[in-house]
Parts: sequence; C-alpha cells; structure tokens
Amino acid sequence: MPLEAIHAAADRREHGMTPEDPAALETRLGYPAQCPHGDPIPKPDGSVTLLEAVALSEQPIGRPVVIVHVEDEPPELFRQIAADGARRPAGLTLLTAVCLMLFSVLHNPCSTTIWTIYKETGSPKWTLLGALLPLSLAFAVTFAVAQIARLWG
Repeated sequence: MPLEAIHAAADRREHGMTPEDPAALETRLGYPAQCPHGDPIPKPDGSVTLLEAVALSEQPIGRPVVIVHVEDEPPELFRQIAADGARRPAGLTLLTAVCLMLFSVLHNPCSTTIWTIYKETGSPKWTLLGALLPLSLAFAVTFAVAQIARLWG
C-alpha cells in the first residue's frame, strides 16, 4: 500500500474512533511507546517518555547510529527517506560500515580513468571491461566479507 494511502487511512480511522478504540488498539499492538515514525505515544495518564536523540547530520562519519525518528513532513521528503530504505529502528552496524567503505573504494575508477582508457585504447570493449571489472570485484569482496563476518557471528 503506498505511503499516502496508509496516512490517509490512518487519518480517517483516527477521526472515527470511539473512546474505547485507542485502548483496544494499544492492547493489540503491545503498548508501543512510539509510533512507526518515532514520535512518542502518550500513556493513559497523559505523560510522554521522550528519547534523547541527536540529528544524524551532527554525528561523526563512521559512528554506528540507530535511527529513532523519521520525519514524515513534508510528504516528499518522507517518500524519499522511505524509498532510500531508512526505517525506524534501523541500526548501522560496523559490518555495514566496513562493507560500504570497501564497496566505495573498490567499485569504480573515476570517470577520468575510464575516459583515459577509451582514449588510449580506442576500444569500447576495453573501456567497458575497465569499468565493470572493479565493479564485479567490489561486489565479490563485499559479499565475501559480509558472509565471513556473519559466519563468525
């Protein structure tokens, strides 16, 4: 179901609830402390448990983080975040960081190198090989590292 449809359906149901419905829904969901976006859900007494969090943009590069809140406004931004795969909670592990780093380093020579290969050889075949060989190597290495790390636990 598209995100817009989910939000519209939830909005309609929210405004059509009886006073007993929220308690039944909470019971069915296991008394969640936050909504799927990470916003706190008030307790029956009206109190709210706030999470301490820091914006992702303020975190040093390479530090593992856990996404605790995904902003749903404006809708265009939320669609892009969801399309990029960010979900809450989503931890970025050391393995993810290592594989991302390896892939980034190995995946492709810069466009200048590819252009130079073409100009020096005059061959689209060698140019394509020069671009695809590092990409294949990057996939193989990151896959192998991830599998070995998962086997070692």
